[in-house]
Amino acid sequence: MQRNRSLAILITLLVISLLAVPIFFFEQMLVYYVFLLLLFLGSLVYVVSYQYLVKKEAFDRDPLTGLLTKTSMEFYVKGDLKSANKKHGVVIVEFNNLKDIQNHYGKEAGEVILKQTAKQIDTVLRPNDRLARIGLNEFTIFLYNVQNRQNLETVKDRIKESIDVPITYKDRLIDFSYVLRQALSQGESTFESLQEKAK
Repeated sequence: MQRNRSLAILITLLVISLLAVPIFFFEQMLVYYVFLLLLFLGSLVYVVSYQYLVKKEAFDRDPLTGLLTKTSMEFYVKGDLKSANKKHGVVIVEFNNLKDIQNHYGKEAGEVILKQTAKQIDTVLRPNDRLARIGLNEFTIFLYNVQNRQNLETVKDRIKESIDVPITYKDRLIDFSYVLRQALSQGESTFESLQEKAK
């Protein structure tokens, strides 16, 4: 009788142990799969956030002119500046008297000058060139692979001609002034360093 009871207890303990093993492993597997799920979700959030930032940099535009901003300009040209066998140019257009024009004709007059000038410059640029509004009264043009100063001067002259097209506001010719500065890349690794070279 005692032997049968001991055998029954032993069998019961064995059954409990057999049942406990899957439960134990189930809990371990559950923790493992929860960890994998969290890892996947974290990676997904990172990828989506990164793509959003990349797209924001690439498509960031000046709300007035629709031109690239400094951030989006840097995004586009950073790869071009790494080309050791190419020399790129930059031309800076700085308007001198926009504030005076806005004070005399109104804020909209200054905005018309910026928008119209941007359109005129864009007509003389090549597909790989980039035009950006960097400051309140400043445009910067990145000229892809101009190779030498003579070509840079030629493109700069075309830009000047495009800017000199008369602009009217409410049937009145607006007289505005500007300065052009240019630089040719010589190993600069960033757009900002190339831009500073032209100042």
